[in-house]
Amino acid sequence: IYGSLFVLVGILFIKALFAILLRRYPYRFTILGASKYSEEIIRFCQSRRNKGQIYRYVPWQVLFADGQERNFRRLIEERIVDVVMSSEALNNAKDVDFALECLQAKFRVIDEATFYQQIFDRVPIELVSRSWILQKGIARRNVLNLATKRWLDIFLSGIALVALAPVLILIALCIRFSS
Repeated sequence: IYGSLFVLVGILFIKALFAILLRRYPYRFTILGASKYSEEIIRFCQSRRNKGQIYRYVPWQVLFADGQERNFRRLIEERIVDVVMSSEALNNAKDVDFALECLQAKFRVIDEATFYQQIFDRVPIELVSRSWILQKGIARRNVLNLATKRWLDIFLSGIALVALAPVLILIALCIRFSS
């Protein structure tokens, strides 16, 4: 009972700590381009469902006013974590070039379907294509990787069992003498 209570208090403490940190340092992102899905993401970020403002949308127009040169240093100043590329922006050469610069500067650049899935835990069916499915790895599993992982798990478990055998024998003896 004490162990369960201790674990419960620990979990609640960690969740409260994360909630405080996320309110203080929200997940900041911007969207390059526009689409109906990016509009839905923006509406969500401005709604009350975005409890504690975990996701903070920074409008592209705030970052780069009309005519202002695009520079990823501005993204650093605003503490942007992700640059979300809408389907419109993926078809624009200037936007793709800027996204490549952001990738080189170690920003995470993702498409709107992936970001939509990250926020809402679902993907609009219109955004799912054959190439998207293959990109996400929903194809057949690699049998060699699965077999290697299984044998590695068994091998490491065996080593751990042998290494912990003296401790387990000592615990069994203590239980036997105390009963």
